Amino acid sequence: MKSKKIQKIINNIIFDTVNDDLEWTNLLNKYGLSNLYNSSSWGKYKRKKGWLISKIIIRSKTDNKKIAFLLLQKKKIGIFNFYVCQGGFFTLENNEEFIYSCLHSLVKQFIKMGSRDIFFLHNFREVEDVNTQAILRFGFKPRLESNMYSFYLNLKKENNFSIDKLHKNWRHNLKRALNNNRLSIKHHKEVEDRIYALSELKKMYELLTLRKSFRPGVDIDQISQILINDQRFIILSAIYDDQIAAIRIGYQSANDIIDFLAASNNLAIKTYANYLLVWSLIEKANNLNLDGFEFGGIDPYSNQGVYLF
Repeated sequence: MKSKKIQKIINNIIFDTVNDDLEWTNLLNKYGLSNLYNSSSWGKYKRKKGWLISKIIIRSKTDNKKIAFLLLQKKKIGIFNFYVCQGGFFTLENNEEFIYSCLHSLVKQFIKMGSRDIFFLHNFREVEDVNTQAILRFGFKPRLESNMYSFYLNLKKENNFSIDKLHKNWRHNLKRALNNNRLSIKHHKEVEDRIYALSELKKMYELLTLRKSFRPGVDIDQISQILINDQRFIILSAIYDDQIAAIRIGYQSANDIIDFLAASNNLAIKTYANYLLVWSLIEKANNLNLDGFEFGGIDPYSNQGVYLF
């Protein structure tokens, strides 16, 4: 049974959807809430993959104040409607009853979920206990969907972060790359340059999926135009003499940079190019005074090479 306080919050909630991508981007930036998976660009990509996308603002009815944001994905598969909140559910008031009330209103009023509706909520970030408690209290159940883990480098906890603070093996290989005068990093900013880099990445990525027998995590054909046009995607290549050894793409959000997509060839193994690329993204996050660097999904069981790296 809901308390009177919760019911009062629920009665005061209304929903708006934002159609304009720039408006949505500016709103998330204003409140420091932007990340890869709630971005307009990610919404465009998922729309190409067959998902219906709603960019949602939850408002207070009494003063019209914005109080929560989420990018909601919907897709019908068989007889079921799947709803996915992949970029997290962000509320501007961080208490359990408030978060619970927003979730309740979203599910019961906006989505109007029935017996054939399934909702997945994935924050892709650490959340405070009150957030987790509100989610569990509402009835969401934890689900371990894979062996994927994520490493996060918190730059705010590291004063004057430097190479010397790296693990011995990582530091040794990075210095090998840094001391190689034939190896350099290029930041692809211009449109034609980004098109070329992505075409090379696609070739390497396809060979990588064949060699390691894994399913591609991203459809490069569907997302290429988005990567080209959105400068928040940082496209870097490691070049040995005049040959590309590796390409890595990071995404700059409000608080950190995430390691989004990468591919390399045998030349990268010989030159330790990927160490230099990751270090370049970490340095960029540090120079921009961001909170940290997110290494992305890592499977220590079926992809030990990446895990050890």
